[in-house]
Amino acid sequence: MFIGFGEIMERKFLSSPYIAVKMGNTLSYGGSQLWSDDKTVSGFGCGLIAAADLLLYISGTEVISDKEYMDFVRSIKKYFPIMPGQGIDGIRLSIGLNLCFGHFSMDRLCYWGISGNKYLGRIYDMIKKDTPVILSVGQNIPILQKKEKLSFYRKTGDRILVPKAHASGHYVTVTGIGHKYLRISSWGKKYYIKISEYEDYVSRCSTWMFSNVCVVNPL
Repeated sequence: MFIGFGEIMERKFLSSPYIAVKMGNTLSYGGSQLWSDDKTVSGFGCGLIAAADLLLYISGTEVISDKEYMDFVRSIKKYFPIMPGQGIDGIRLSIGLNLCFGHFSMDRLCYWGISGNKYLGRIYDMIKKDTPVILSVGQNIPILQKKEKLSFYRKTGDRILVPKAHASGHYVTVTGIGHKYLRISSWGKKYYIKISEYEDYVSRCSTWMFSNVCVVNPL
């Protein structure tokens, strides 16, 4: 751990319900690139989905149909150039968001990346201001030699965290921060990332250049 976060800050969560996509009789927790019939988006569009969720949340949307959601994703795709096999880097993601903020007349400005010892404080500040945080679980470095992944946890009925998924080279959206974990949205589901494991992953397997946050501030 870089700072004693659990000792100096309280838990903090978004004040409004996170964006839910209605699919039949079920509601998701955020969007998922896996719903797209565009192979580039379904395979490498996690950054686009994180951007769509952020924009919809800021606009005040709480529940949206799956058709409306995917129509919105398609409408903003032009702002987020996805590289087949690679996805989109943080700088291009932040540029795309700034273009969308201008297009939708949202008084926001964003930039990519902050020093590793400050990222938790920035996440906390954004959640406190009711702004979801796009977080990258960056690709392994060196790319061809490591295949490490970060664990994503779900809560059981007795609130024990159990690993249910793993990822690298992937964007998620942070919707809450606790003493030892981040609550996130990924693939339309609610997961938890252990802060200590994320920081260990960045130190051992990735770099803060790729594993970082998209900082969004009001104008």
